[in-house]
Amino acid sequence: MSTISNQQITAVILAGGRSSRMNGQDKGLIQLNQKPLIQHVIEVIENEVDSILINANRNQKRYQKFTKNPIIEDNITNFQGPLAGFAKAMEVAKTPYLLVLPCDCPMIGVELLATLKTELTKQKAQICVAHDGNRLQPTFVLLKTDLLSSLLTYLAAGDRKIDLWYQQHTLAIADLSQYQDFFINLNTPQDYASLTQISRIKNVAILGFSAFSGTGKTTLIIQLIKYLKQKNIRLAYLKHGHHNFEIDHKGKDSYECYHAGAEQVLISSADKFALINRYTEQELGLFALFEQLNLSQLDLILVEGFKREIFPKIELQRQALNHPNIFENDVNVIAFASDEILIECDRVSLDINNIKQIGDFILAYMRH
Repeated sequence: MSTISNQQITAVILAGGRSSRMNGQDKGLIQLNQKPLIQHVIEVIENEVDSILINANRNQKRYQKFTKNPIIEDNITNFQGPLAGFAKAMEVAKTPYLLVLPCDCPMIGVELLATLKTELTKQKAQICVAHDGNRLQPTFVLLKTDLLSSLLTYLAAGDRKIDLWYQQHTLAIADLSQYQDFFINLNTPQDYASLTQISRIKNVAILGFSAFSGTGKTTLIIQLIKYLKQKNIRLAYLKHGHHNFEIDHKGKDSYECYHAGAEQVLISSADKFALINRYTEQELGLFALFEQLNLSQLDLILVEGFKREIFPKIELQRQALNHPNIFENDVNVIAFASDEILIECDRVSLDINNIKQIGDFILAYMRH
C-alpha cells in the first residue's frame, strides 16, 4: 500500500467565517496564551505538509504574516460557509491532496494528519473525514484536489452542506476518538477562557482588572462579586491603595493606637476582624500579599491595580473616555471589556455592561 508523502499535501486553514458568537471578532487572530489562535494550528502542521494556505475574507494583511503564500478569499461572497474556502484552496493548490483545518482548533496534534492519510489510502477513498467518537468533524478532512469540478458544480446549484457533498464521493471515516481534545474549538469567550493559562497560588485562581480612572472599575467589581457569590465562589478582593491610605477613622481607639506607634493593630468583632500591619521594610509585592490571605478558604482572588505585576487581567474601557488600549502594551491582558466591540482587537471582547457575560468568562477561566 503506497503512502501519501508530505510533499503531496497542501494545507488550508479556514479563517473566513463571521464569528458571530465571538461578537464578530476574527477568531484566528485572537490571542490564546499570548499567541494568535491560527499560530497554534500552523506550528503543528508546518512540518507535515508541503505548504500552507490561509482562507480569510477580512484582515488579509494581518493574516499574511503567517504564510508565504497569498491569502485566499472565497469566490462566493457573503460568508457562504466552509465549502467556499475548500473550493478556493483546491483551485490554488498544486498538490494532489488538500488538508483542511479550522483556525480555532489549538489542541490538534500530528496524529490527526497521520490517521487521515492512513485511512484515505487504506479505504481507497477520495475524501477522509475525522470522527471524534461521537460525530463526524467535517472541517477536519483530507481530500483529493481533483474533486474541484464536482465541488464547483455543487456550489453553483446553491448547495452548501458539507456532509451532502461528501456523500457524493468515496468517503473514508478516520477514527480519532482517542484524540477528542483535537476537536476542541473556540466559538465563545467562555471557550477561550477555558483554555487560557490560569494563574494560581495554592490552587486559588488569580485574575486582575486594568483600567483608567473613571471607567467604573470598582463598581463593576462589586457587581461581579455579587454575581460570583451567587455561584458559590469563595473569593477575596485585593486592591492596591494610594499612599498613606487609612482604613480606620481618627478618634477611634484602634486608629489612635496605630498612630501612637503600634506595629500591628487587630480589631475583632462577632462577625469579622481586621489586621493593620505596619511595614517595617519595603512594601510587599502582589504574590507576597497573597500569602497573607487564608487561601484554604478561597477559590478566587480578584485584584485591582498592581499593573506592573505579571498575572492575567481583564481590561476595562469606556470608549467615550478615549483612553489608549492597555492590551496593546500588556501581554497579560486576556480579555477586553468595553461598551463598544473592537472587531480588530486581538483579545477576547466582552461587554462591560454585561455582568453575567464577564462573570461567566471568569467562571470558565477558573474552573479548567
